[in-house]
Amino acid sequence: MKSANYLLILMMMLAGSAAYSQSAITNQNLQEVMTDDELPVVGIRYHYYPNLQAYFDTQTNLYHYRENGRWVKSAQVRSGFRGYSILNNVKVDITDYNGDAPESKFEEHKAKHPANYSAKRRPPQKVAGN
Repeated sequence: MKSANYLLILMMMLAGSAAYSQSAITNQNLQEVMTDDELPVVGIRYHYYPNLQAYFDTQTNLYHYRENGRWVKSAQVRSGFRGYSILNNVKVDITDYNGDAPESKFEEHKAKHPANYSAKRRPPQKVAGN
């Protein structure tokens, strides 16, 4: 009877050890394969302001914008920058990027959301002539 108990305990230990090692290997492989930029986006981290051509990071509460040809991070966009007001509230939620440098996708976002972009619905245009 004692040997049956030892055998049962040994089998349980081996099964637990195998399950733990498999999950550890899987987690390690996932961390090696995926970079921060490739992680799925959960929630909205960045807002893009098309008319300002700038981003706002909701995690760090910093704006990312170009000044004198360089991307800078700041808690505020200086008053009158490009003649645009943040209070106009024309912004686009960025759902395709999760890293720390949204400016790496700037050209893509700029093409998708031009400077005159508005998220507001517009009434249909009337066709002149008929």
